[in-house]
Amino acid sequence: MDRDDPAYKGQAGYSPRLLAAYDRVVIGFLGWFLWRTPMEPLMAGYRRHIRDGHLDVGPGTGWFIERSGLPDGSKVTLVDPNPNVLRHASRKLKRLDVTAVEADVLKPLPVEGPFDSAALNLVIHCLPGPMSRKAVAIKNIAAVLAPGGTLFG
Repeated sequence: MDRDDPAYKGQAGYSPRLLAAYDRVVIGFLGWFLWRTPMEPLMAGYRRHIRDGHLDVGPGTGWFIERSGLPDGSKVTLVDPNPNVLRHASRKLKRLDVTAVEADVLKPLPVEGPFDSAALNLVIHCLPGPMSRKAVAIKNIAAVLAPGGTLFG
């Protein structure tokens, strides 16, 4: 991602070092202590909605996908502007058929749909600008979602 792009700041800090501690620190501690957000309702969304042929925008470490119950070999496409995130999550999800795509969700997605499920989980706060600008992310995901597909997160 171009460092001059307004979206750069929201993803720039996801270094290999941060990603190594992310599950413990962000999902484990900060989610509960700072944000007061229990992870179980988010996890329940994955268990309920994820399907083979899934698109995950901003997958983080792949923690939610890993625990979703998706069968081995299921197709999952990961989209993130940060190559560190894509490498880390792809390694963690190696039991799945993973395609990693470096892209910005605020631009039309360079992926082949349609997808039966898509997640935009814990991402909106990382996107730059007001909610009217962030809404473009939902439009871009909807453009590659199958009729009857589910966007969650």
